[in-house]
Amino acid sequence: METFDIRLQKAISKCSGIGNSDDYHNFYHIYPFSTENIQGYLPYFDVKNKKALTVGSSLDQVIELGMYGCYDQTVIDACPNTKEYFYLKVAGLLRFNRKQFLDFFRYMDYPDTFLYNSQVFSKEGFYALRDTLRLLDYESFLFWDELFHMFSGKKVRLSLFTTEEYGDNLLQQQMSYLHDDESFDKVKDIVTNIHFQFIQGDLIYKDFDTNLLDSYDFIHLSNIGKWNKVEDVKAMANLLNPHLNISGNMVLCYLYNTQDPYETSFHPIYNLERDKEILGEYFNSFYSFLGIDGIKFKDNKTKDSVMVYSKK
Repeated sequence: METFDIRLQKAISKCSGIGNSDDYHNFYHIYPFSTENIQGYLPYFDVKNKKALTVGSSLDQVIELGMYGCYDQTVIDACPNTKEYFYLKVAGLLRFNRKQFLDFFRYMDYPDTFLYNSQVFSKEGFYALRDTLRLLDYESFLFWDELFHMFSGKKVRLSLFTTEEYGDNLLQQQMSYLHDDESFDKVKDIVTNIHFQFIQGDLIYKDFDTNLLDSYDFIHLSNIGKWNKVEDVKAMANLLNPHLNISGNMVLCYLYNTQDPYETSFHPIYNLERDKEILGEYFNSFYSFLGIDGIKFKDNKTKDSVMVYSKK
């Protein structure tokens, strides 16, 4: 894992426009919010009082697992700034009401389609949550405090984050904590109970100390498989299977729009018959649920799915 000083310097360089693009390619950018319908698949799993390993991404998976009673979590992610974003997001959850939270964190399609939020990451908003962030995690406080001192919030947002982001109406359907004001108030108590351990590492390249992994009841790989070969998904399953408890579940990949017949133009992981051949026993459960109109596909009848390994 890179040291704090290196992570901060790389972030400063990127915001200055002189950073090495290789340091912020693909999953090295922070995802502001999830691109999955998390509420669609989490009810399939009993995660209450269980131990989970999840990719970090936007950290919405972490928050939503907490909403379902899972407080003991390990987060692994290739992005070097996932930890800092987690604590910034938690500070926002604790300090803001739902409207203020969205005003601060949202940029694309806010508040209406094709409109950008000129107040994203405003200095006023940061100063409002600054003391809370300092108490949560001092390194994360130093990281964001330095960036907000040197650059505009908009510059930070555009430099370190992806532009893949959906409108408020979609986020409210994807994540239960953003569904309404009551849910948002509920999450304030929940996030303070989440025990969070972060591992910076790439599950494909295995560039981290695997001794940091524990034993888990639930493992979530998000949609990493959609960006890699099916063989890579099997390699990740091989790596993590020894850390999955008996009767535990591993979400191998999130798939979009799985009711359409597979075509050769699709990513190979959408060829479910081939997946079964390659993944073998790892692909023994498949859960489908209603997708969300506007995420990937413009169809209110879209079915998304998760490929799951249920360990017997």
